[in-house]
Amino acid sequence: MLERLDPALRSDRLAIDHYARYSFSLPLVRGKRVLDIACGLGYGSHMMAVYGAVEVIGMDISEEAIDYAQKFYKHDNIKYTIKDLLDLDVEYGLFDVITCFETLEHISDVELAIYRLSRVLKEDGVLVVSVPNDLGKKVENKYHLHKFTELELIGDLAKIFRFVDAYYQSYILASLIWKKGHPNPPEEKNLALVSNVRCYMNGTLDELEVEPDCFIATCSNSVLPSLSTTVVYSGSAWNEYSGWIGQLEEARDYHAQQAENWRRLAEDRAAWIGQLEEARDYHAQQAENWRRLAEDRAAWIGQLEEARDYNAQQAENWKRLAEERAAWIEQIRRLPWHRIMASLGIVPR
Repeated sequence: MLERLDPALRSDRLAIDHYARYSFSLPLVRGKRVLDIACGLGYGSHMMAVYGAVEVIGMDISEEAIDYAQKFYKHDNIKYTIKDLLDLDVEYGLFDVITCFETLEHISDVELAIYRLSRVLKEDGVLVVSVPNDLGKKVENKYHLHKFTELELIGDLAKIFRFVDAYYQSYILASLIWKKGHPNPPEEKNLALVSNVRCYMNGTLDELEVEPDCFIATCSNSVLPSLSTTVVYSGSAWNEYSGWIGQLEEARDYHAQQAENWRRLAEDRAAWIGQLEEARDYHAQQAENWRRLAEDRAAWIGQLEEARDYNAQQAENWKRLAEERAAWIEQIRRLPWHRIMASLGIVPR
């Protein structure tokens, strides 16, 4: 079946996004007559009937889809019918609320489709429309005849409706629907349990700096109610989230251990640097001592060389004196008086 699914059989992102759009609209439908255009397999029509809509007309062009809806999503307040949106010709001003999700992008004549919807909506009724942000997300889908920007969607709706509010939908661990600059609503909590999916309509969300996956608009010829931020998640999404948290905690512990290791290495490095500086200072002192010893050795060698030269000179002097003395003695021995005195024993011969 063309882009149709039953979220009761799956809990992936696509299914959660489908649930979120209907969950977002639930506060509008209690006690109201609702037209669910392109109802698909009927789960959204069933959600609104269970939530308190007094009558829901589920309309789709697919006979196969309507057969499935009548089999699996029956309810006393729901009537399913096979019809093309462009052929919509039911009673004028019949419905309080019309939901038209992910449909206009499949329609050949968008302006005619919006006009048809406005004709069957009460003067103070609310139309809730969603289209995918194919251009912003750069998505190619062979079934989509139109690619809307936010301004194009709002512009098409504003040609017919006096009041149009823009909302945005993105999937960030859960499917979120929010409004930019949304004021704080009155304190209230609405919780809808749909299959195994929880749908919260509660509180607001600060403006998100993300490219929306989907544009949603509420429009009417009367002042529009302000719808709360909607968050829809499934158990599988939170299991996935818990897995990511576990991985992040492991990564945090790993990096904490790495940081502790680096801290210890830094302490060891500081200690090593201190020891190296001490060794450097020690070796510098030793080098200075060796330099001084070398200077002293050189001085001692210089002194020894001077002493050696001095002693050599002294030895030469003594040798010369000895030679001169021997010569003097020889000369004295040759003198006559020396012989006389030697004979008398006064001096040696």
